Amino acid sequence: MIETQSTQARSRAEAERLAARWEAELLEGLHKPKKLSTWKDLLSEYEVEHLSSLKEKTRARALEVARSFENVIRPGKLSEISSRDVAKWQSRMRRDKLSESSIESNSSHLKALLNWGLKHDFLSEVPHIAIPRKSGRKMKGRPLSDQEIEQFAQASSKIIGEQLAQGWSDLILGLSNSGLRLSEALLLSSYDPPVWTDYSLSRPMIRILAEADKGGKSRLLPMAPEFASQIEGRSGLIFEPIGKRRGRASLENAGKILSKIGEASGIQVAPGKFASAHDLRRSFGFRWSRRVMPAVLKEIMRHEDISTTMQFYVGSNAEATAEELWKHE
Repeated sequence: MIETQSTQARSRAEAERLAARWEAELLEGLHKPKKLSTWKDLLSEYEVEHLSSLKEKTRARALEVARSFENVIRPGKLSEISSRDVAKWQSRMRRDKLSESSIESNSSHLKALLNWGLKHDFLSEVPHIAIPRKSGRKMKGRPLSDQEIEQFAQASSKIIGEQLAQGWSDLILGLSNSGLRLSEALLLSSYDPPVWTDYSLSRPMIRILAEADKGGKSRLLPMAPEFASQIEGRSGLIFEPIGKRRGRASLENAGKILSKIGEASGIQVAPGKFASAHDLRRSFGFRWSRRVMPAVLKEIMRHEDISTTMQFYVGSNAEATAEELWKHE
């Protein structure tokens, strides 16, 4: 069977030029007719050409989703993948008790893969992919009050012992005062990348290289005054939480220890869920939502879309807002 394709050229000369280029690509094996492209071809190229440039965690997640779709649908030729296949895969995820937010995330990963295939001529069109959207999405935790942050910090001694508690209390306070993620706070130094303080400008700043940023972007962030006061005069690594084995805690161990401290504090942020490191970042965002405009808060919190800022931090906690109002009675 002979494959044909229109050049959509406006002149004979242009058509001949495009035809000659496509002929050369075919001879070199660089162009595969769309109807013959397979799922295996697409996934292999996607992994090498696109995913290899992304963070390891993002790359692994994208491949996990692709394998999930592959295991359910067993796709062969890309031209045969339909919107019905996508719906079948989504139904399977629901039967497997995945949350709607997980199905939303997985569907977005699949859509990114197929859109990349369309852009690179593996597909002639992308089947419709319905992206589930949960209305009224809520935080998995909540901001903590000043009293709860103090309670969280004081619970350190219950888990790590009196001798080592100060380093953990300091980290808990620092997470609340800075809005940094735990991974960033543990890397924070007075002068060394990938996360470091910068006092060369008119106000204290924090610099984060793309390799240490969740969004994969290099950042220059304003340092909150309360955080600047907390770490004033420090050099080297800003935080030194020591684990039970007497060495500086790794990211994984620090997260586990903070979760245990949160549970020991007795502070519940959701039914059956106790305060964690990320609730301290939420506390920072909520506190500053009362001091700055949403567009400024978006930059401080490093949200890609201001709708995230509006949804999670502006008017998101009516009870805390009411307490703030009644303070001035």
